[in-house]
Amino acid sequence: MATVLLTLSIINSAFLRRFLSHRYLVFFGSISFPMYLLHGPLLRSLLVWMLYGLIPHESVHQHAKMNAEGEIVPVMEKSESAYIWMIVRPVIFMLWMGILILLSLLWKNRIDSMNSRLTKTMEEIMTGRRPLFQRKETTVVKDLPELETLDNGDREKGPNLN
Repeated sequence: MATVLLTLSIINSAFLRRFLSHRYLVFFGSISFPMYLLHGPLLRSLLVWMLYGLIPHESVHQHAKMNAEGEIVPVMEKSESAYIWMIVRPVIFMLWMGILILLSLLWKNRIDSMNSRLTKTMEEIMTGRRPLFQRKETTVVKDLPELETLDNGDREKGPNLN
């Protein structure tokens, strides 16, 4: 029911049609299927390696200090790498997203075009418009013309060019 309502609202709304026809949204729509297929393996391999293999983990140290009233209070302090980590983490995610978009675009341009050709060929074979195996046409030469004799009559020496 929600799909029908969404479809009808897009059909009847000029604003939604114009908004959803924006070139960036159309681009991401064209690579959405490869992104869907690639994001899982890339999350579990490349992004995990980028996040946990390249940069040391943020470290938090807990120790106790005495406050002004003389009470012992636990204190948590972050190391310097934890602050660097807060800056680098979004950069790594943006890099990973760029790799995902690039691979999805390559998939769309290369693999989808190969699949289209394969599907078209299979359709032509199944409908009988293209034979499964094509015979190679061979031409049989019945009469070969006689070889002309060379000027001096000696075939081993070659023609007399003088």
